[in-house]
Amino acid sequence: MKTFFVFLLACTALVANAQFDPDYKSKKDVLNDDQPSPVNFGVGLGISYGGVGGRISVFPVDRIGIFGAVGYNFHKVGYNVGGVVRILPKKKICPVLMGMYGYNGVIVIDGMDEYNKTYYGPSFGPGMEIRFKNNQKYLNVELLVPVRSQAWFDDIDAVRTLYNQGLIQNFVEPLPVLLSVGYHIRF
Repeated sequence: MKTFFVFLLACTALVANAQFDPDYKSKKDVLNDDQPSPVNFGVGLGISYGGVGGRISVFPVDRIGIFGAVGYNFHKVGYNVGGVVRILPKKKICPVLMGMYGYNGVIVIDGMDEYNKTYYGPSFGPGMEIRFKNNQKYLNVELLVPVRSQAWFDDIDAVRTLYNQGLIQNFVEPLPVLLSVGYHIRF
């Protein structure tokens, strides 16, 4: 929780700092000069979309945005809230940095409901927006590093032990870096 408040404070400072940017443009200017809209909706896969779900992003300034996502993570509803910093907002391929708090891990085992859980915590990472014709739509790709709880590590160790004992099948070792992909439309 402390990490979340530090992240929230950092996002607030970045937004406040962007207000003094000499290159700052109002929402009206952004819409009129073929830049991405201050509001967009995306559907996608990955933790930044709540699993399989949707995400609404709002960019009050050119480079800084906030988002909320809700989706289905194969166990239950997953959600995330976070911030995005666009590095080169005027380019067709725009690198981004993002951080968020919410769902960042899930364990689902058929027939063993006591192990089925969703885990929450912060996640951070780089990504890119690949913009299409006149910036109305873009593909969003992110590599995210989840900061997982000790409870998640303990439960994964328990599941790994069950797999080694032959009590469950088809265990896939969790990856330390996760991919999220989504398709966004400005409105």
